Amino acid sequence: MSGASTPVRAHAHAPGAISRRGILRTAAWATPVVLVAEPAPAFAASRPVSPFTITAVEGTSNSAHKTVLTFSGGTGVVTVSSVIKGNESFTSFSKTSFTAPGSTFIQQGQNYTSGATYIVTYVFHSVTYVQPVVAA
Repeated sequence: MSGASTPVRAHAHAPGAISRRGILRTAAWATPVVLVAEPAPAFAASRPVSPFTITAVEGTSNSAHKTVLTFSGGTGVVTVSSVIKGNESFTSFSKTSFTAPGSTFIQQGQNYTSGATYIVTYVFHSVTYVQPVVAA
């Protein structure tokens, strides 16, 4: 039977040939890289853990209806840059820098609201923190 051609089968290890085994091997090596690379952006964008527990209460006696913030848990100089409650941004403070722990920070003005969330932005050891505080 001359002239009849027999099918030629490509060798599995021929250069440039793609095999099922090669695809599986590549997937097996790539999977750990994808699993490690996936969470990295979440960690990069996360905020630092706040070093303080901040409480917000209403001022008493001559500080009636003022918001009094007490910082506890850390030790060192704290500089408060802003306090925001809803659409209201506080700009007048009794002091902007103080030494913690246990120091109080009094917002000047008659705007304490029980149950309101205050967003406190402050600097401690050259790191800026943004911390929500629910008023008692």
